[in-house]
Amino acid sequence: MEFLWIKEIMPILIFLIAFILCYAGLQKIKLPGSNWVLALLSFLISLLLVSSINSTNYLGGVISIASVLLIVSFFLMLLVIFVAKDLEIFKTPLSWAIFIIGAMLVLILTFNNFPNLYHMLPGTSDSSLTDELSELKDFIYSQKFIQNFVFTAAAIAIAFVVIKK
Repeated sequence: MEFLWIKEIMPILIFLIAFILCYAGLQKIKLPGSNWVLALLSFLISLLLVSSINSTNYLGGVISIASVLLIVSFFLMLLVIFVAKDLEIFKTPLSWAIFIIGAMLVLILTFNNFPNLYHMLPGTSDSSLTDELSELKDFIYSQKFIQNFVFTAAAIAIAFVVIKK
């Protein structure tokens, strides 16, 4: 049974998810203002987000893939918690190897079930990607993005080492 009806209400769901995440983020950073002001600001940001059909379609695809990965990760964590009564077992290299093999298996199964994810890997064709996903792939593998990512990771590592002392 397919859930084709969910496509009908996808903009509403994206609006609600964006509103909740935006409101929670504004609450977390303790932006000055009453709750009504933060709710109104979150409402406007969410409304701008769903005003474009392209952004709604893109977010619908991203949310569906992310939700499947989140559910799989949740069940994997539950499995680890139930199998390992004592988390000290993860200090052995064999347990880390088994955990990494399990994570790789989850990734392989995910790539097999979602061909769009497979085509996001470098060196694969863009034949089954939408224009938005193809642009995202080009952006992620661009030299500028990789250089910025390496620079940011190095800055975080250096800051962590300096603060740790």
